[in-house]
Amino acid sequence: MVDFAASIYNGHSFSNYRELIPETGNVQTDVSTYITDRNRAYAVEADYIKQWDMKRLTVGASYNANRNRSTYRSLDNSVFHQKQDEAYFFAEYYQRVNNLTFTAGIGAQYTSFHFRESDQGQSSWNLRPRASITYSINPNHRLRLGFSSWQTAPSLSETNIAPQQTDGFQWQIGNPNLKTSNSYMLSLRYSFSLPRVDGTFGIRAFSSPDAIAPRLYWEGDRLITTFENSRGLKNIVFNLSPQVEIVPEWLSAAGSIEYRAERMKGSGYRLYNHNWSGNAQLMLSHYGFVLSAQYTKSARTLYGERISWNEDLSIIDLSYNRGKWQFGAGMLMPFGKYDQGAKLLNRYNSNSKHMRADIRIPYISVSYNLQWGRQKRGAQKLIDANANADCSTAGGR
Repeated sequence: MVDFAASIYNGHSFSNYRELIPETGNVQTDVSTYITDRNRAYAVEADYIKQWDMKRLTVGASYNANRNRSTYRSLDNSVFHQKQDEAYFFAEYYQRVNNLTFTAGIGAQYTSFHFRESDQGQSSWNLRPRASITYSINPNHRLRLGFSSWQTAPSLSETNIAPQQTDGFQWQIGNPNLKTSNSYMLSLRYSFSLPRVDGTFGIRAFSSPDAIAPRLYWEGDRLITTFENSRGLKNIVFNLSPQVEIVPEWLSAAGSIEYRAERMKGSGYRLYNHNWSGNAQLMLSHYGFVLSAQYTKSARTLYGERISWNEDLSIIDLSYNRGKWQFGAGMLMPFGKYDQGAKLLNRYNSNSKHMRADIRIPYISVSYNLQWGRQKRGAQKLIDANANADCSTAGGR
């Protein structure tokens, strides 16, 4: 089977930053960045699958290409061309023997990127092994051990040598000498099914010894953000996710609790982070009505010198389904405070950013499910080539 995809992006990105002296109203800093992109992306994947009764062999190859042309209007219309290429070749074998199922695979990935104007770039070959084994103790208990690895190529913004000024003293300049980073993950998961209780318990260990991360340094009176292959990110995560049927077909509860410990090392820093996170949901359903309450506390994750988190939120919702119609009412944040943000721990630039609100937002919703044409799920695609065109981002403070 073969799948092909292509995309084109023609767009603009701009950023304006101005500082005024309060007493006089005079302009102290006026920075304007305006970038025009004409970018293309292509992807093709071809797989061969041979299947027997209890085993399967898959062999395949894929190729992704990005061609980027960026014009910096604020730099006298300077033009920068970048091309990125990725090729991947792999083989995977699957077999089931009684209560044991195992999968083993090996892949080889070639990555390359090049700047036309400066004749700078990098290319590399990397191996990508993966394996998993699942043991069914009985129909209600199962163990799975898995290992996977992958590579991450530097992005357009991380390698682009065009200097971008974000305010009176901060600049961003990409690093064309970045190398493709490697990541490895080992996971163990135990799944269980008991009367009225189902769930999983898992342990996940991750390592990226040369993860691409931001690096800040002073050059004269400029604070410059660039990117480097760091000295590594490591973390370990413990997760428990139970689901309890309190009253059969009426009342159920589900949730998860997670503990994360991680360490990140780079130029001039070594940081540690550990925290608890999770979510809880209670659901009452009958006669087509569903009443649910949910609370989520997002994990605080470390990358580079930055700790970030998604939404901490709570929701109460009542919905009713009838045919293709759905009616609902509820409230966002009936208890607690909404919070989303990040914290920068760099010795030259430490700050916290929060999107926080003590709010109560009621809502009413009416929806109808309308479908026409051939649905994608009807095509039963086994492979999906991904061609996402890059786009520039004008630096913002």
